[in-house]
Amino acid sequence: MIRLPLYYLANQIYQFTYTLSIREQIGGKYIAPNHKKYNRFYRQLEKGLIEDPPPVVQYDIKNLEQFNGIIVSQSNTRIICHSGDCITIFVGHGTGDKVYREQGILNSYDYLFISGPKHLAKLADEGITFPEEKAIAIGNPRFDAYLNGKYDRQSIQRQKNIQDTTRKTVLYAPTFGRGYSTLLSNVFQFSRLLSTDFNLIIRPHHFDAKYIPLLKSWVFLQGLKRIYFSNPAHIWTNDTMTDFAASDLLISDTSSVLYEYLVTGNPIIIASTNAKDLHAMPSSLDIRGIPDVYYKGSGPSIHELVHKNLSNHRHAERYRELLENCFYLNDGKSTQRAIDFISSL
Repeated sequence: MIRLPLYYLANQIYQFTYTLSIREQIGGKYIAPNHKKYNRFYRQLEKGLIEDPPPVVQYDIKNLEQFNGIIVSQSNTRIICHSGDCITIFVGHGTGDKVYREQGILNSYDYLFISGPKHLAKLADEGITFPEEKAIAIGNPRFDAYLNGKYDRQSIQRQKNIQDTTRKTVLYAPTFGRGYSTLLSNVFQFSRLLSTDFNLIIRPHHFDAKYIPLLKSWVFLQGLKRIYFSNPAHIWTNDTMTDFAASDLLISDTSSVLYEYLVTGNPIIIASTNAKDLHAMPSSLDIRGIPDVYYKGSGPSIHELVHKNLSNHRHAERYRELLENCFYLNDGKSTQRAIDFISSL
């Protein structure tokens, strides 16, 4: 039983996916931190094609007066409660290697939900420390539905209108432009080469979803088939995990999906970038150096690398080890651990 009203805070609607499984079970309202985001969230909820969209409320999170409730935040945002019974929990989003700029904000939260040793190592690399009792080890709630077998691959592929389900499906999910994205440098070549033998799902980062209409038009004009787009803004119909369930192999760059995709056990290819501003991780928490790397303009083509990895998944055991090293438990019960803790407050 939740004793206080429950709220979820994010600066971008895609970030809510990290607590979707929690809200599905215990409810709660979404907080929009300003009027602009309040209107944007409503528009994006309407595009989400769900019958019962969650309620959205607007609060000035930097000046909460007489606020009673639990705020679960997925954004690195300072929350200032002046009075009332206000409890703040930071969940965060992403476990990739892009440097995490915290600037002391996390220390202002009452508790942090920790997905695993990788999460802690990223914070430590930024010099972030906090009392042990504030760090609540729950694992990754996003994994639960996948681990519990709740995704039906055939149903998801039908939903995405994938016509030829006998073909293997490749998921290309690069990060955003400022995070050293490979989207615009690779998507045209990948589309031409991979669509000959495979289904290709292109999932840009939320910040690069603006390119989807342009890419759809280009695919149509080129007469290319078996290419599908997943819009990360439509979190109820295009969650990352549904793309995982529909695919057989991932291509990404510096995105956190490189680590989250480990839960599938499927092959992974890294698209090379010139990224330099990355966390220094111990080898036990670093995927770099394990998968094949695609270098544009040199080495094997992406078509060759995909064929090679699908025919011989030689890194499967190392991926299993990396999953266990990076995330706690992986038992399909992370959501319940989060709910149990929230209920105890």
